[in-house]
Amino acid sequence: MRKLSKTLLTIMAMVAIAVACTTTNTGYRFDWDKLPPKTRATLAMDIYNQEYQNYKLQALAPDLTNHERDVLRKKKEALIQLHDVIQLYNGYIMKGEVPPDLLEKKLVEALNAILDAV
Repeated sequence: MRKLSKTLLTIMAMVAIAVACTTTNTGYRFDWDKLPPKTRATLAMDIYNQEYQNYKLQALAPDLTNHERDVLRKKKEALIQLHDVIQLYNGYIMKGEVPPDLLEKKLVEALNAILDAV
């Protein structure tokens, strides 16, 4: 249990830092373009896993309002889209190929959609 908690906290910290760096205009900006594709895929999957865990916990709440249900539906759609794009992206990486620019753009859009749905 303790190891799981440390791992979860580490992942949450990584996601929080990545989100903060991509969404703030303070000194340092997260430069997605400088990351190698494998690192991008790992970061995207970490974000997906964290948001999926959050989604599952939120969906279990017994007294959700209609607005909260709508938000969760939007988040579920964004999670499905992100998962599909990550799978395509990883397919290129597993073959040792660089993912095409259009797929790169779709990955960034899917990440933005999941972060907007939060």
